[in-house]
Amino acid sequence: MSEIDLLRTSVRLLTQEKQRLEVYKQMNQLMQRGLHVMLSLQSPHDMFIRFFELLAEVIPFHRASILLLKDDSVELLACTDFCEKVPLAQQQQLLALLPKVQMNVADLTTIKGWPSYSGGSCQGMTSMLVQPFQTESHHYYLLLGHRESAAFGSNHASLVEEFVAFAANTLDRIEAKNLLQETELLKARQLQMEASLMKSEKMASLGQLAAGVAHELNNPLGYILSNITTFKSYVTTYQRLIKCYQNLSSMPVDSEEYRLQQTELKQIYKSEDIGYMLQDSVELVNDSMEGAIRLRDIINSLRRFSHPDRGQLEIVSVNEILESTVKIIWSEIKTKTTVRYALATEPLLVLANPSQLSQVFLNMVMNAAQAMSGVQGKIELATFVDADQAVIRISDNGQGIPEEIINRIFDPFFTTKDVGKGTGLGLSLSKAIIDQHHGTVSVSSKIAVGTTFEIRLPLQQSQ
Repeated sequence: MSEIDLLRTSVRLLTQEKQRLEVYKQMNQLMQRGLHVMLSLQSPHDMFIRFFELLAEVIPFHRASILLLKDDSVELLACTDFCEKVPLAQQQQLLALLPKVQMNVADLTTIKGWPSYSGGSCQGMTSMLVQPFQTESHHYYLLLGHRESAAFGSNHASLVEEFVAFAANTLDRIEAKNLLQETELLKARQLQMEASLMKSEKMASLGQLAAGVAHELNNPLGYILSNITTFKSYVTTYQRLIKCYQNLSSMPVDSEEYRLQQTELKQIYKSEDIGYMLQDSVELVNDSMEGAIRLRDIINSLRRFSHPDRGQLEIVSVNEILESTVKIIWSEIKTKTTVRYALATEPLLVLANPSQLSQVFLNMVMNAAQAMSGVQGKIELATFVDADQAVIRISDNGQGIPEEIINRIFDPFFTTKDVGKGTGLGLSLSKAIIDQHHGTVSVSSKIAVGTTFEIRLPLQQSQ
């Protein structure tokens, strides 16, 4: 398999990984926001209605309801719109049909005996996703209905199953009034969620950058292959020349064979333009080395960024990580902006997780590039020492951040981008990472002038 084919395979695998991690990220978001709902709302009805709103962001459905099983009866607890109670006469029939495990019905008309009662989510629905869940004291059913057949895929079913399992587990704790004893567990879960979100955000960034990185790799690879092909033809000519000289060295100078061999040698020099080939060979080697160095730099930058995060801190150079990160995203931003460096000449060493620090720089530089609107973009990356701190400034001449929202930009899930173009997690995760590194981040902005982010991290002495 050629290097280009291997590269294409890698891009395809990255895209598939991005899709898988998108589902994983959606689950993390649901869990985090669902936890907030359960801790902030006291009424079960209001809590379930809020659950429906969260699910609607990631799963398409036209109606949703929650049923509570009580001995030999069924009670409708919540519904997305007006739903009548389950008629008493149909409750026993419904009880017999409700599954003990998840059921994804592509067409309700194929389920013999399924009641057409007006309560719950059935009326007017064609497909149905039924998910049972229970706490220590209650047994519930979540019903999601859709007017079209086969509306729910396996990814929807997995999301619902994991979400209700999480919801049931947390409801159990609320019902048992054990929240005080679970404080540390919830903190650990929060940290785990943050770590998962960081990982999924990183993989999503890699997936987004995959095509551009492939293009950046393909360019130097293309001219290296072209240079090698040209040099290969030159080698054939060089071999002919060497053969002629070898023959001449073994022939008498005054022989006819020697004269004929000299004639052939002159013809080669004349027909092949050996002088040009020698000069071009040097240029081919230099160009190929330059391309190989660029490939090495891109691959090393990618390796550093995508290296598994084991939570280990090490003394790293801020300048090196900043420059390495820009190389990764250069294909994405080079058509929108120029980048100017004003880096400190002395080493800026900090104790940090290099992968996480690279994620912070990537988020902020990408945001700066995306802030350009109708202007020639300019980004300035500056580093310097202030007392015992390493300072990193990322400035742009973009549209600026309105004063009324600038205090919210680090809030989780807050975004000004169009739906589907931003998760609202980039800056909140960046601030969380900087906080973990005992640093600070601040922002200043002016409309139609630009924005500056300033990061401060404790300096370390080299060992």
